[in-house]
Amino acid sequence: MELKKRFGNAKLLLFDLDGTLIDFSPKVFYTDYIRLAHRHFQDLMNFEDFQKLLLKATFDSMSTMDGSKFFLDVFLDKFTPYVPISREEVNLRFRAFYSSSYDELETMIRPYPVAKELLELAKSKGIYVVLATNPVFPLIAVEKRITWGGLSPEHFDHITHAENSKYVKPQREYFQQLLDKFNCSPHQAIMIGNDLETDIPASQLGIATVLVPTHVENKDHSELRPDFEASLSDLLDALS
Repeated sequence: MELKKRFGNAKLLLFDLDGTLIDFSPKVFYTDYIRLAHRHFQDLMNFEDFQKLLLKATFDSMSTMDGSKFFLDVFLDKFTPYVPISREEVNLRFRAFYSSSYDELETMIRPYPVAKELLELAKSKGIYVVLATNPVFPLIAVEKRITWGGLSPEHFDHITHAENSKYVKPQREYFQQLLDKFNCSPHQAIMIGNDLETDIPASQLGIATVLVPTHVENKDHSELRPDFEASLSDLLDALS
C-alpha cells in the first residue's frame, strides 16, 4: 500500500523524538548528558563509576519492565542500592540536574522546520498525534527537548515518559497500550522513527512503520525492515 493511501486511513500517528522530529547527534548528546548529570553526584563517586552505574541501571530497568511499575520507579530501585543516599535524595538530585545543568544540552539540538508543519497538519485532520519517545526520561526532560527542537508539548495528544509508562520500546505492550488508549486498531496507526531496533518492531502488531533516514540507529542490529522509508517532507506530502 502506498504511503499516501496509508496516511489517508490513519487515526493515530506515533512519532519518535530524537533524530526523528528533532535533529541531534545521539552519541555526542548522551556523552555530555552523563557528564553534566555527574555534577550532581560527584561528591559520591567518580565519573567512571557514575557512568557505569547510570548505564547499568537504565539498561537493567529497560530489560525488566513488566507493567507493574513506572519506569522512573524501576530505575530508582536499580540505581539507589549503589549509592549512600536515600531513594528520595537520588530522585531530588536528578530533578535538580534536569532543572539546571541539563539546559546546557540545548545547543546540541536543532529543529527540523517541517516537523512543526507536519504535526499541525495531522492535528488539523483529526488524527491523534503521540510522542512515542522511549520513556526513559522524566517529563521535564522530554518537554525541554521538544521545546529546544522548535516544537511544543501541545502538539501532542499524549507523551510517553518515565513517570507514566510501565513498558518501553520495543516491547509489544508499549505499542499496544497506545492503541488501547486511543481505541485504535493496528491498521489505523503508523509508527514513525529512526531506530530499526526500537521503532520498527511496532510492525509486529500490524502497525505500519516508517523509517526516517536521518540519524538512523541500529541499522546493523535488526532483522526487521520498515514498511516505508520517508523524510518528514515526504510525510508532509503524503498527508497533504
